[in-house]
Order: sequence, then structure tokens, then C-alpha cells
Amino acid sequence: MPRDIRLPIVLTMMVLVQFAAVPITSAEGIANAGEIENFDSGVVGWWETYDNRTVVVNETGEITAFVMHPNGSYIQSWNYSLNTSINAGAIDNVQRRLALATDEGVRVISTEYRDQLYQISLSTGVDAVAWDIDGDLWMGARNIKAGLQYDDTTDTGIATTSHLSTFTSIVVTPNGDVVTGAKDKVVRASYGTNGSEITVMMNVAAAISGIYLINDGADILVVTEDAQLVTYSTSDWSIGIDTYLSHGGTVTAVHEGDNGTIYIGTHNGHLSLVNSSDFSVMDTFSGLGEIRGIKPLGGSAFHVLRTFSNDADILLFDLDSDDDGIVDSSDAFPNDATQQLDRDGDGHGDNPRGNSADEYPDDPSQWADSDGDGYGDNPNGTNGDMFPNNRDQFEDSDGDGYGDYTLGLDGDDFPDDPTQWLDSDGDGLGDNPDGTDPDDCPNSPGDSYMDRQGCPDSDNDGVSNPMGDEPKCSGAFPNGADAYPQDPSQYCDTDQDNYGDNLTGTNPDWCPSEWGNSTRGIFFDLEENKYQTIQRFGCIDMDGDGYEDSGERDGLTDWSTNKSEWVDSDRDGVGDNSDWDDLDPTVQTEEQFCEKYPEEYAICDFTPNTNSTGDGDSESSKKSTMTLAKEFVIVGGGIGLGLIALILAAWGIIGLIRSSMSKRAVDAQYTHQDATKELQAMEEGEEFSTRGGIIDEKGWEGESLGDGVSEDELWSMAEDISEDESLDPTHESSDFDAPDDSDGEAIGSVETEQEPVAEPASEPAPEPEPEPEPSMPSTDALPPGAPELPPGGLPAGWTMEQWVYYGHQWWEAKNKE
Repeated sequence: MPRDIRLPIVLTMMVLVQFAAVPITSAEGIANAGEIENFDSGVVGWWETYDNRTVVVNETGEITAFVMHPNGSYIQSWNYSLNTSINAGAIDNVQRRLALATDEGVRVISTEYRDQLYQISLSTGVDAVAWDIDGDLWMGARNIKAGLQYDDTTDTGIATTSHLSTFTSIVVTPNGDVVTGAKDKVVRASYGTNGSEITVMMNVAAAISGIYLINDGADILVVTEDAQLVTYSTSDWSIGIDTYLSHGGTVTAVHEGDNGTIYIGTHNGHLSLVNSSDFSVMDTFSGLGEIRGIKPLGGSAFHVLRTFSNDADILLFDLDSDDDGIVDSSDAFPNDATQQLDRDGDGHGDNPRGNSADEYPDDPSQWADSDGDGYGDNPNGTNGDMFPNNRDQFEDSDGDGYGDYTLGLDGDDFPDDPTQWLDSDGDGLGDNPDGTDPDDCPNSPGDSYMDRQGCPDSDNDGVSNPMGDEPKCSGAFPNGADAYPQDPSQYCDTDQDNYGDNLTGTNPDWCPSEWGNSTRGIFFDLEENKYQTIQRFGCIDMDGDGYEDSGERDGLTDWSTNKSEWVDSDRDGVGDNSDWDDLDPTVQTEEQFCEKYPEEYAICDFTPNTNSTGDGDSESSKKSTMTLAKEFVIVGGGIGLGLIALILAAWGIIGLIRSSMSKRAVDAQYTHQDATKELQAMEEGEEFSTRGGIIDEKGWEGESLGDGVSEDELWSMAEDISEDESLDPTHESSDFDAPDDSDGEAIGSVETEQEPVAEPASEPAPEPEPEPEPSMPSTDALPPGAPELPPGGLPAGWTMEQWVYYGHQWWEAKNKE
């Protein structure tokens, strides 16, 4: 049989045996439950220590400390032996000492260290002891029949007035007064400070057997050998109660309970329960032996220490409220007659047919299984059921109220997360908005995580799709939904200009905080040493030319309000789209270009006369023309006609050469604006056509042109014409100076038709004097970088500035010839 089952049965049998052996006499239903502890010698008394142990001292000086078990039994804790007779004792729980009176003096034991502290020797013996509020010990000296004060082992010299017969008792009141009693029927009150007597009380009719403090020290109770009870006030020593117990006997034990009851025992086995207010007797027991101590346990239960000549024991007294034959302190269910035992102590009876029966009688942590799933209803017990009324669930690891079995009733989708338990859309995020990783779209599965968690995210960029009228990510709604739900590279448009904030994404916004409509920008490339066009979406473009305004301001000119211009590469104040030469600040128009670069006859339709300027030049030109006309008439019609035919043929060949050169060069009509449109078309995936650019029919070196004449053949024809100068011996330069018309336009200009010039009615002007040949500068006087001059000096019509920059090309053409 298991020990935990056997012990309650034994205790129960002991109680029943005591009921059979001890007569019960009780007017209030209190019963003697019998012996719960036994000692093999007579005892002097017992005391409660500071650590809730009960110290029992027998007549031979054996000290044993017990701890009381909740079931009422006593378990030995420690013991100490003095090996001497004990007459009385007193406990000091402040300094944790127990003083024991002996026939040789006093022994002081430490209840903390469980050893003797010191000894006070008196040859005539001590009959009573008491501690005062200062920790000094008062002892009733047998030889002088008075109280003596000791400070530890030192006699202070303070003593009370002596009695006339044997000293029996001594107490110290809370205010320090010392009260003594003896067999001379006299009670003496003395000052504890000096031992002088305060008063003498002689209201008792028999020898005094003891004096006890009651009512928290406000009164003393004097008891006698014939069961007389007399009370005195400790404030003025006036008498209070004076009565007798009807059963008589020497009073040997008094204890005041917390319930207004005073327990009084006698040497002849009587125990009385007295009302502390009027000392009326409420209950009486007899046949108990000599009572040495009483200890209330709370409620109606109490223990009684009784002694005989050779042994002693402790008795249990209590009510039997349910009248089932077991006193309340031994009855696990004092108010339930269907249950008496509870061997596992869980509050549920062992009787399976009784009330609140225990389904687990040997498991103190469980007693019921309401849903019958094999797990006890106590969630904190062995195999506890967190869901006692749900057969599908019994465990809740995270303590959120939902069971670990996900598929069962009230199952937890997150069994290890106390903040989440349900995932309605099955995307792995909980529905509880206040929990861990809450699902912002609990009914729509998704894997977004940046702006919201668990919402649909079509492009898988972490930002949720906008749903309904939800705001998209912008400056006003920085945590809004994806402004580009189908583009994984963009999700927010702060300035709402339809260009995303991510610079590495599609069509990135280079000015994300301000609305803009630009698609490109201008910047100066230090490595290439020129301005470049780049993508620049979303910046301010006031004139709508596609270029951001900040790039159109070069510190000299602001093109941000000019839709046709955006950069001035040579910083001459004229935009590249209007400027004839973007890289030369001195050239802005075609005329300026041709004046500066006269050898570019493929571009320029006239050869500038750099040696003449102003009206004088015009007049000189007219004179030259008149002279040429006069000579033409003199030479004769045949030569004139031949020369005219030759000139017309030359101009036709030169026109072909000009066409070839224009096709060979980049079309001047292909402007920066065209480049911008072409760039935009490329970005948008559309086709682009322009007026200029590369022409399919354009001739390259050695290839036939449109009319079947090759470029080399054209150059040969031009050379033949240039070499045939014998037809005009008076012509001094390679330039043909045609006569001016009335508007000053030269023959051979770009115009398709030219009216003949009428001869003046007056006599032709005399021939002008030939101009002096310009002196050829020496090689040493040439500017830095200029090539060597040809024999005869600068070519006709050239300036030194032109020679410095373009003389190399002249030599190349000459060498080719």
C-alpha cells in the first residue's frame, strides 16, 4: 500500500480510537479528536518560538522543537538536552532565547542557534522566570521568595518585596511593572526600575498557582489552587472579575485565544472554555490528565498538552460541524457529510459517490475531466487541459486561449505566438491588428511588406496594390499604396508628376519633391569637353521643350523660357539651334561663317573679298566689272561667247561639287531640336524622320553621285577649268568678279536666273590702275601655327587670319592637284 494512502488511514484510525477511548463532554459541539503526538516522559510545558516551532520541555531537561504539519501532526525539527530538572520556563522571541528555571539556577537556550547561551547559578534554586521589555531576566528566587533582576549573567541588584511562603509565579507588564505571586495568597506589584512596591492585592482565598497577562497586557489573571479566577487592571490595579470554576482543581494552564475565548486547564483533567468578557463558561471537558499547555489553531480547533507521571501527549479538540463522526480539523470536508478524506489534498473527496468526488484521488493537481479527453480540467496540473470543455483541444502553448491543434475547434494558426491565432486568408500573417506581424489585409492574401503587410502586390516590389479609393504613395500620403502596381522598379511619386521616385527604376524622377514635365537635361561632359544630353525626367520645364530648366541656365543666358533653344555650346549668346557654328563664338550666321572660312565653297554660295569693305569696296567691284566688260567687247564676240559658255559649264560643275559636298557633310537642317525629338522617339519606341541627317543617295569617295558622275571626276573637271586661265589673260585671281546689278548682287549667286546688266549710256570709265602686289611676309614673321606660305605670298583673296587656321587645307588641296 502506498505510504501517502496509508498515513491518512492510520491517522483516521487513531482519531476513531480516541473517540472510543475518551468521553466527549461538550455543550457547544466541540469534540476531543484524540491523541496526535506522544512523549515518553512527563512534560513541564511548551512555548512557541520566533520561527513558528513548538518547543516542548520535559521534566528531565530534554528540549524538543516540532513543526506542525498541515494535517495536525507534529514533526521533530531539533532537540537539545540539559540533563537537569526543569521547574518553569519563559520565551523571549525578540532575542530568540528560552529561559528555564532549575534547582541550580537558570539555563538560557538560544532557539536560533539551538544551544545553551549561558547559565545563572542560584544554590537554592528558581521556581519561576520572566523577561521584561528591556530583555532583562526576572527570576523567583526560592530562598528569598522574591523576584531578582539579571542583565544576562549580571545581577543588577534590583529585587522585589519578598513573600511569606513559596514563590510560585512572576510576570512583567508591558509598562515594565513586575507582578509576583506565592502560596501566601498575596499578589505584589512592584516597579521594574528599582523593585519598590506599588501595591499589594489580597483578594484570593487560596494559594496562588499562576499569574497571566490577558487583554494585550491591560489586565492580569490570577488563578489559585482551588480554581478561583481574579483579574486586576495593570493601569490602576483595581480588581475586575472574581469567580470560580465549578469543577475545582489547581489551575495549571491558561491561554487566551484570538476568538474571545480563554482556555483554562487544571491538574485534575478539567478543561474549560471561558468567555473573556464575563468569564462565563462556554464548554467543559474532563478526564484529560494534568494539563500543561493549550494552543488554539484557529477557528474552533485547538491542541492540549497533557502529562502524566511517565508520559505525555497532545490532544486535538475541534467541532464536528457535519456530524459525520470526524472533527472538523481532521475532516477534510467538515461541512460535507459525504466526504471525509482527501488523500492527495486537492480539496476533492476520495469518496467517488460523494460530493465533488476526485477523479484523480492520488494526483493533487487534478480532480476532474469534464470533456472526457483524458486530460484533467486543471490547466496547471499534471496533463492539464487548457480547454476542459473542448474535446479537440487540451494544450495552448502560447497561452492566447486557442488550442495548439490547428484543425480542431478553436485551433490556433500561430500556436507559438500569443498575439496571433487566426489567419483568415492563409498568407502567414495574423488577423489581430495589435499582434505580431499583423495582416493589414486579413481577407486578401498577399506578400506586401513595405507600406502594409499581407496585401496583394502584383509586381512583387513589397508595396501593396491600391484597392478602391485608397491613396497612392505621394508626398501627401508617404505610406500610401503602390503608385505603379505593375512596375517593380517604382512605387512612389512624391510630387505626382507621373515619374517614380526611384532613380534606378523606370523613368526615374530626378526632381522627386517638385512637379515637373522634363524628359531630358543638359550637362557639360568634362571628359568629352562638350555639352551632352541625358535623361532627366520629372523636373521643371517651363517652356515645354523637354529640357529641365536648371540645365538651360548656363550663367550667361537663360533658355528656360525659349522653347526653340536649350544650350549655347560656344557661349556667344546665340543658342545652338540658331547658331551657324555651335563651337565658334565668332560665328553666328552663315555670312559670318563664309567670311571666316572662304575656302568652304561647298557650303558658301559666294567667295568673300576679304581685302575690301564698305562702300569703297562696292565701288571698286563695280569698276572692276566695267573694265572686264570693256575688255570682253574688245577681245571680240567669238572669244566672249566661248568664255561665256565656258563660265556656264564651270558653274554647272561647281554646282554639282557643292551638292556633293553638302551631301557629304552633316545636314545643317538637322538641328538640336531634331535630336531631342529623335531621343524622345527612341525612348518611347516610335519611329522618327527629319529633314536632315544622312541621305541614302549621299555619295562617298569614289562612288557615283545622282547623275552618274563620280566625285573624282567632278574634282578633275574643276581642275581643268582652274588651269585654263589663258582665255582671260587679264584675270589676276581665282575669283570671278561678275558685274553688280542694281541691287548689288553678284552674278553667279544662288539665284536661279539673273537679268543681264545694261551698259551705261555714258562713256565707260577709265581702267583703274592695277593695285600693288602685297608683299609676302617672311617665314619668320608668320603667326604661331601658320603653315608655310606658297610662292608669291598669300593666295588671292586670303587674309593672314584665314591662312593661320585653314592654310593646311589649302596645301592639302594643292598637293592633291
